[in-house]
Amino acid sequence: MQALLAALGDSEEVRVALTRRERRLHLQTAYGQALMWSKGFAADETESAFARAADLAAKSDDFSQRFAAAHGQWTLAHVRGDLRTARERATTFLREAENLGRMVEVGVANRGLAVIHYFSGDFIKARTHCERALDVCDPERDQVARERFGEDTSAMALSNLALANWQLGEVERAREMIDAALARAAALGHPPSLAQPLHRKAYLALLRGDAATALSTAETLRALSREHGMTYWAVLAEIATGWAHGRLGDPEAGAAELRQAMAAYASQGAVTDAASFETRLAELEAETLGADRALARVDAALALALQVDHGFDLAFMHRLRGDLLLKSDPSDPAPAEDAYRAAIAIAKEQGARTYDLLASLSLAKLCHSTARPAYAHAVLAPALEGFSPTQGMPEIAEARALLAALGSVGDALLQQ
Repeated sequence: MQALLAALGDSEEVRVALTRRERRLHLQTAYGQALMWSKGFAADETESAFARAADLAAKSDDFSQRFAAAHGQWTLAHVRGDLRTARERATTFLREAENLGRMVEVGVANRGLAVIHYFSGDFIKARTHCERALDVCDPERDQVARERFGEDTSAMALSNLALANWQLGEVERAREMIDAALARAAALGHPPSLAQPLHRKAYLALLRGDAATALSTAETLRALSREHGMTYWAVLAEIATGWAHGRLGDPEAGAAELRQAMAAYASQGAVTDAASFETRLAELEAETLGADRALARVDAALALALQVDHGFDLAFMHRLRGDLLLKSDPSDPAPAEDAYRAAIAIAKEQGARTYDLLASLSLAKLCHSTARPAYAHAVLAPALEGFSPTQGMPEIAEARALLAALGSVGDALLQQ
């Protein structure tokens, strides 16, 4: 604004015109944020609102207004599956915020980049950005973030830190983080700030295969979202509910619920979770439509994941693919073994120690069943290193028991 005033002259008419333009930009950005919650983060109406805000912001010297418009655009790009654009925009504005010493925006940009990197499968960077967001949080800044960007930075960063920690093998730390995020959001009494921690808790339960916790948490999120008109979160709650119902004893009904919720998700223009949802649907369809139909859905999900730079669930997809291949043709375990190896390779590349252990356990069980105990031991032992038994991940105890049995078999073979 100052530059334009200098060019046009410091007249009262110019000042009034510029003030009106800044007010219009503020209202346009606020309108876009309202549409995010009511219509969905990737809805066409939301896109149009933030495109107009970006046009207005391009003529503004007000960093806070330009940042708010960019925040809406990178959020929309992320939900629509364009993670590269989302990452580039968030990174650009993070650097500018850091250079200007704008700590509220530094926190918001870091929390956004944490989510973007998580979905890309870069869990270490996701954790780093969560920690950086938390480093600049304080009560005053968090209040400003809630008022201007819709969500509390501390609650958002803690909930996404829980996801990153789980992937990186810190299972108990993940539980502590999600509990802290929920406690923080509940104390605020701010519904939008509570939605994401609730969703992350339901999603963590889904990752663990804990359908009962996923269901109860998703039902809470669904009620909250419906009460406050938060369409995007309501749909995600329906997706988790459908999966949980399917896992708790009615896979056909659960699959039907999940398909309906996935259609609602797609109708909002949302893409970034779609491959993961397709894979969870395949889990249920394997019980009702058979392994071959479910396998075709997993293969389609893998193709979609590559299109949208979706990396966070790739290891699980390949592990499920191995399970389905083995179920489809138990007499030929080689394709399943290849799928498990692919899952392990991806998990190791991402530093996803939890997915590495789960895939290694599947491969070790297959090798054990095909009379290769030494190879099974060699696969499982390094993957299990550093894990301690916990109720949050019963597979750890299962892996330890199998490793002990494999050691006993090896000792017996050596004595023969």
